[in-house]
Amino acid sequence: MPSPIPEPLWKLNGTSFAELGLSNPQMSVRAAEADDFVVTLDAIRPVQSPLFDYDDPVAVTYGEQQFFAGAAVEPQITELRHTYKFLGPWQWLSRIMWMQDWKLLNGGVVSYVKVPRGAFGIKQGVFIKTDQQVRDVLDYVLSIVPGVFQIGTIEPSISILSENFYAATCEEVIRKMLRWMMCIPFFDYSTSPPTIHFKLKSSLSAVNLDAKDTTALPGGIQSLNLTPQYKLQVPCVVIYYTRVGSYDGRLEKIESEVK
Repeated sequence: MPSPIPEPLWKLNGTSFAELGLSNPQMSVRAAEADDFVVTLDAIRPVQSPLFDYDDPVAVTYGEQQFFAGAAVEPQITELRHTYKFLGPWQWLSRIMWMQDWKLLNGGVVSYVKVPRGAFGIKQGVFIKTDQQVRDVLDYVLSIVPGVFQIGTIEPSISILSENFYAATCEEVIRKMLRWMMCIPFFDYSTSPPTIHFKLKSSLSAVNLDAKDTTALPGGIQSLNLTPQYKLQVPCVVIYYTRVGSYDGRLEKIESEVK
């Protein structure tokens, strides 16, 4: 059996887990969803109020390495235990509505305003590729909540068909782009603030993990659960098209599809 992970090495906002009374750290990493980090506080000693308020920024370090950064959500508190959950920066993509530039013409002067409608793949009347659309969305999020993350690699760059939208979150816009890009979005938490990347599988290096290796993590890996990324699998390709045919001497448009 691996030895217990030394709690003093874990710190939250610079204070050790041992000093805060926190234990049982667990982290879930998800593609195109908010990562989360969960810790518990056993109610052995009386606690007058929660240690963290909603949206409090947190940074979790292990030794000298930043392990996670995000913000607190509403804690679950019982007489025996407090459970604190922190969400990674992706949460802001699901909380912020995407606003696109809308052209206004007033007295011959052109200006732009932000509105919650428009078309994906177009910016101020010019077609843009997937990487630019993603970057524009991320830049907009950072204009609302500065400093919660930084932008890293975005690939690939693909020309797409424009698609109208109304009242879409920033997360929904990026998910639309991921349908074309087929890349893997993830955060590098070793940087401050965390860096978000969108990389093709071919650009990523394979990782081999030794559960008994105590070099990087004293005590080894205590628990690991891997979930296949079925969302990256394409069951089929469907092409929809319209052709003109005749029926009983009349010309008609016929909707068809090819799989």
